[in-house]
Amino acid sequence: MVGDQSMDSRGNAGLLLNRALGNKVRVIRGLDIKRQIATGGYLYCGLYRVADSWITVGKEGFRICQFRLVKVGPDEEVKPQPVSPDGDTKTDLEEQFRRTVAYERLLRDSAVVRHVKEMYQDTCQVCGVRLVVSPDGKAISEAAHIQALGKPHNGPDTIENVLCLCPNCHALLDRGALQLTDDCDVIDGLTQKFKYALTRVKEHHIQVRYLRQHRSRWAERPSQPEIPEQP
Repeated sequence: MVGDQSMDSRGNAGLLLNRALGNKVRVIRGLDIKRQIATGGYLYCGLYRVADSWITVGKEGFRICQFRLVKVGPDEEVKPQPVSPDGDTKTDLEEQFRRTVAYERLLRDSAVVRHVKEMYQDTCQVCGVRLVVSPDGKAISEAAHIQALGKPHNGPDTIENVLCLCPNCHALLDRGALQLTDDCDVIDGLTQKFKYALTRVKEHHIQVRYLRQHRSRWAERPSQPEIPEQP
């Protein structure tokens, strides 16, 4: 370790956010670690809640962020907890948490989101992947708003503006690496080449204006040339 850790780094902030939202954390442990590589594969350890967090000073004098995780059952309720990254001091990070928590709760509690996920039984409309996370076949998916909610995009929380996606495709869509044509073909946002035909059920009427607004966000980004295949 060569420097202080902070609660606003990506991994630590993610754990704090899970605690604030009352989300469970899936813990996977690497086996037989050699040079930061799990040569023995990975072991799924189950679901945990973030019960506590604090900052301490390690043997080398640097600040270390530590968390206490408690194992929970798949159907056990986890309650949201107030989070302050560094004690009781009001910080920009804490304000960001507050805004993010409010936004995530809006998405999580939305009847529209639940309905779209049920339409596709948690199967990604883009790649067709269904992420099963329990022995009884329970799967997870994410609701992606084509025209993003909130400022400055002000997209509506309606069925016509929501897709059911896996986490990977959701991240790609949000960053413009996946886009949709007016005919709902999925294209590579960097090369503008066709990738998939979007899966749609009859009652899911996606509005073209949301597709066009999404594409317009990336219109000024130059296309990336295709990399030729190696012989």
